[in-house]
Amino acid sequence: MPRPPRAARPSVPGLTRRDFVKLGAGALSGALAGAWMGVRPATAASQDTVLVLGAGMAGLAAARRLVDDFGYRAPGQVIVLEARNRTGGRIHSSTDLGTPIDLGATWIHGIQGNPVSALADRYGAGRRATHYDSFRVHDSDGRLFATADVTRLEGVEEGILEQAAAYGEDELDEDQSLAATLADIGAGAGLSARDRRILSYLYFTDVELEFTLKLSQLSTWSLDEDEEYPGIDQLFPGGYAQIIRGLSQGLDVRLGTVVRAVDARGSAVRVTTNKGTFTASRCVVALPLGVLKSNAITWTPGLPAGLRSAIQSLGFGAAHRLALLFPRVFWHPATEFVGYCSPADGKHFELVNSTVYSGKPILTVNTAGDYARQLDALTPQQATAAVMPALRKMYGSSIPAPTKAVASEWVRSPYTRGSYTYWAVDSDSDDSNAFTAPVAGRLFFAGEHTSAAYPGTVHGAYLSGRDAAQRVASA
Repeated sequence: MPRPPRAARPSVPGLTRRDFVKLGAGALSGALAGAWMGVRPATAASQDTVLVLGAGMAGLAAARRLVDDFGYRAPGQVIVLEARNRTGGRIHSSTDLGTPIDLGATWIHGIQGNPVSALADRYGAGRRATHYDSFRVHDSDGRLFATADVTRLEGVEEGILEQAAAYGEDELDEDQSLAATLADIGAGAGLSARDRRILSYLYFTDVELEFTLKLSQLSTWSLDEDEEYPGIDQLFPGGYAQIIRGLSQGLDVRLGTVVRAVDARGSAVRVTTNKGTFTASRCVVALPLGVLKSNAITWTPGLPAGLRSAIQSLGFGAAHRLALLFPRVFWHPATEFVGYCSPADGKHFELVNSTVYSGKPILTVNTAGDYARQLDALTPQQATAAVMPALRKMYGSSIPAPTKAVASEWVRSPYTRGSYTYWAVDSDSDDSNAFTAPVAGRLFFAGEHTSAAYPGTVHGAYLSGRDAAQRVASA
């Protein structure tokens, strides 16, 4: 899931905000942001039964609330169908390297009032602050850029993105891509070739990696959308899956169950899967946007035109994460983030020094967009071979090869087909809001793509699931 750009995120208590990427963002007040915690007393639920499609954060949040808050506690009254052989969806804490490494969602974005922080407290999941000001950036030949130069260019980037947002608001009658807007305003004109390379990397880490796309895909008008929680960012040394284990405890989750068709005609919903047909009074659809876009599921009756339009209009990005276990640490042990700048071929990447929280010699490679798609199509061993030449430029030809690698597969997986939602050109929060109305009175949608305030985030997915449960119980 996305994280705010480094310059906008202090590593000491204070506001953690994507100030110059999402310029109109405003954090909810503590009272409003914490309103989800007001638990409605459990009522004697009707004999309604509910199927929840997807055991990611949104689906588990919906099921958990139906059981805990609305009294759907009879055996079989709430059943969660999950295609994978694990829960969590795009939260996946791999232990293949001998320590938990998150290959999907990693951060709590803004801890003050964030419901994920409350979940972490509830389930005893330890957290560690992330220090975004602990970074270095290497040029494509491996040489380090001076930190002062990178910091100076961050200020330039901030001004450019502020200008782009203002241009979109004041000058554009029709939406266009951020890349087109940057060209219109002459972004970076007058900079040296070296400074332009640094700026290219900053666009990558602060926009492309943030939204898992290319600048040519992001809506200019989206720069003033989205909301944030205040406070620092934190990650889980023990893995994000601790939250998933807590949420799923006691729920009826059917793993390895792939949904093929959903029929909402008549007095019930019938869901056809590889393991037979399930029937219920209502259904929460908490499948990723990429799955909805793929048309892998047959809907009867067909989804409404407005919803189909929203599914196609919203963007769904590409991200890839490759975690490498080495025999020893050969990088600066205290630096948390290291960038590799390669504008000529677009193969920028960001290294996360996973050693600082795992205690093991692990570097995690983060990529987005086209390069992520390329790496995602490879085996972990092939992806390792693809990035090692750059690492040897950065750290010297004598560095050891990794002893083991593990990688995400969000793009090629038929159960995600990408990373998470962004607002593409001509899409906006109205498209996310299109998912709030029930379909045929029996289908209720949830997921980060349905969150107009918090798309692309774990807390957005969580809140959407709770909201879907509320709508089911009120129907």
